[in-house]
Amino acid sequence: MLRDAFGEIVAQLTPEIGRWPRREPGEMLVAGKFLKYADMHSFYYQTRQIFGDGLYRFTCGSDSPVILDCGAHIGLASLFF
Repeated sequence: MLRDAFGEIVAQLTPEIGRWPRREPGEMLVAGKFLKYADMHSFYYQTRQIFGDGLYRFTCGSDSPVILDCGAHIGLASLFF
């Protein structure tokens, strides 16, 4: 569900990302939840890499791996996992 929602966001923003100002905070409704961001460009490129390109996709030998997300830039990795 989230992957589809983020895929739609990327598709909608791709032709328009150059028109968004840098370093302006905002929020976006994604799958019924408001997500706050500090910069639309960071949000867009991380969304594209994580959900579109599969940056964090991996094969695991366990059905319930332990994942430590120690970055917390804008929280997209946490949402992905």
